[in-house]
Amino acid sequence: MVISLIVARLRRFNIQALIITSSLLCLHYLTSSLISLLYHHLQSHNHPRHLLTTMRALLFAAALSASVKAAAVSAAAQQCRRGNTDDPTSTLQPEDDCEGPAVQSFLIRMIWIRHGLSCANALDDCHTDGANLTSIDPQLARSIDGALRAATPGVSIDWAWGVRPKGWVDARGDVATDCALRVAGLPRQLPDGSERLSGVLGFDGDVVRLHDLYQDPALTTCSTFQSRRAGAALRAFLAAQRWGVDLVASSTLLRAAQTAMHMFPGAHVVQLPFIDERAPAAMTALQLDNAPMTDRAQRARLQDGASSGASGTVDGGLLAKRLLERRRSTYPRGAHDFDKFKAVVANQLLPDLLRARASGAQATIAAMPAAPQRDAVVARALAAARPADLRAGGVGVVLARRGRAGLFTVPRGATAATAAPPGRTLYRQGPAIGRAEAAALEKAGTPVLNFAVVGHGAMIRRHCLADAVAAEVAEARANCTLGAAAGGGGSGPCGDVGSDGRVEPNARANNNAAYEKLFVVDVSVPDRSSSGGGGGGGGGAAGGAADAVVVLREVAGDCPVIMDAPSRAESMRSPMRGDLASCTLPFDVRPFLALGGDALGGGARASDVEGRPATACEAAADAPGAFPVMHLVSV
Repeated sequence: MVISLIVARLRRFNIQALIITSSLLCLHYLTSSLISLLYHHLQSHNHPRHLLTTMRALLFAAALSASVKAAAVSAAAQQCRRGNTDDPTSTLQPEDDCEGPAVQSFLIRMIWIRHGLSCANALDDCHTDGANLTSIDPQLARSIDGALRAATPGVSIDWAWGVRPKGWVDARGDVATDCALRVAGLPRQLPDGSERLSGVLGFDGDVVRLHDLYQDPALTTCSTFQSRRAGAALRAFLAAQRWGVDLVASSTLLRAAQTAMHMFPGAHVVQLPFIDERAPAAMTALQLDNAPMTDRAQRARLQDGASSGASGTVDGGLLAKRLLERRRSTYPRGAHDFDKFKAVVANQLLPDLLRARASGAQATIAAMPAAPQRDAVVARALAAARPADLRAGGVGVVLARRGRAGLFTVPRGATAATAAPPGRTLYRQGPAIGRAEAAALEKAGTPVLNFAVVGHGAMIRRHCLADAVAAEVAEARANCTLGAAAGGGGSGPCGDVGSDGRVEPNARANNNAAYEKLFVVDVSVPDRSSSGGGGGGGGGAAGGAADAVVVLREVAGDCPVIMDAPSRAESMRSPMRGDLASCTLPFDVRPFLALGGDALGGGARASDVEGRPATACEAAADAPGAFPVMHLVSV
């Protein structure tokens, strides 16, 4: 009982206080033992003449023991209060009780932005008239061939087959959504053992969209203008809400990094892993548009012409300097895995942002992996993790150090539990929570961290618009069924339902639109004085074996729209050559499009320095209400 009490009161001790108090407690137990020995000696030897002397010794020892014990408890409380007061990064108050497990919750608000229109997006408006594609300039063909060979050695274009216009229908009945080309050199056998089809679009065919061959496209010239306008509107909203942005980030694709630089001028943009784009399943056998260039190549593109007037810098991923010097790779570029992305948010971004902001319960965060090798620890664990373990309800993943590397730091005010060198952090996803619970946490004073992330349409649709997509798909299939019943049946597609039963929903994020995605992260240090272990989200038996337990809970439901933006159809209603001046690498897209002049009125392009729209696309972004701030049901 006494031991449990003392251990509980030592939970918020630093190592020095632990040593001192342990010494005092040892003295306390020594004096208690002395009392017991004297008492038994008195009983066994029956020396009445020594009774007075013995009793005096007993009283003195008891008083000394009580004083030592009181001093130990007082020292623990005083040290805890001093740690709370002295540590400038602690949220604890001097009068706060220092008992109980170290548990802290954090609310993370991700301002999720879809990138601006890219040069590959522009190819969605490729010529619909095959006559415009009968003669391809040899130099342009060589550019396309060279780009393809560099990205996918052994694969080439069958120019004898030609370039098919947008709307071309393949042998299976699928319709090309932009110009199509036939490629040679793809593996003939698919993973399921079937043969690749000739003259067919899709994953199992050898015909791909021109869009798919445009590796890591840049923003269009018009989209650069749009992103600046969108950024100004979004920053004004964030300032009005008093949402300070702790981090500006993007995927590892060039168009996302450029969008972040233009929307948040002067910001240091960090490229995050696991949020790159992926084409829908079965759409294409190649998707070079979603394959990032190397970090060095991207930096060269971003620095070329100061990225068309953008200011700021881009950090090519969460890579510690030591690891870069050793040329060791940590996180993969081009990966697409939202569960792993959330693990990075909870185990790497959160502690990094807390240290940068110099706020939060650092005594708890101290038990988590720390720089400069945190990224290696997290990346290694995620690479080995099974997908099911990382999903909500999974057993989680243990982030463990190797050897004796110093992966953890102990700031001032650390507890006794975290002062010992920890080696294991258990991370897992907890059950989803509602917005009302998140609102209650913020109202109760839970620390809130905001970061803006420029990502991509597929992931935003899946994790921010899932309810809207499901409703649209259900409605399309219901209408198709009703129509077939009324018409006495039939074959082929009906309405929005394709021949294979797939539905391409219209619910999607416009380019430059912003959404609010919320997470709650609970960080706890398990109670070493009990066998149950784990607090703050329930680490369970696994948590009892870890030095810290990190639980991420995602707020359920579709994401509220913070700011909308013009649709692609609005932006590209009357495209002009000046809108696509930046779209020349890896090849020039303009020969494949029906375009107007360089600028409105047929004159020379106006200078962006003056901030005047030069094309119809830019004028759409400059119109009143082009980037409306929506009704936000926020926490």
